[in-house]
Amino acid sequence: MSPLQDEYEREAAYAMDMADQSPTEELRAQWLRLARKWLDMLPHQDRTSKDSFEAAVRHNDTGQKDLGASH
Repeated sequence: MSPLQDEYEREAAYAMDMADQSPTEELRAQWLRLARKWLDMLPHQDRTSKDSFEAAVRHNDTGQKDLGASH
């Protein structure tokens, strides 16, 4: 992945962190929209929503395990 793509992932993860810390649903929704915009700038052929989620989990170091479940 390119440094630019890494930066987009970092920005999206930051926006998701801020959404988690938002005191209101309105602010949370705004941060999540911003995160989606950063992720939308990534090349679509290289990324899936699962990839984006896993990158955010890695960034946040949540320690979550992939259970292989699909929604």
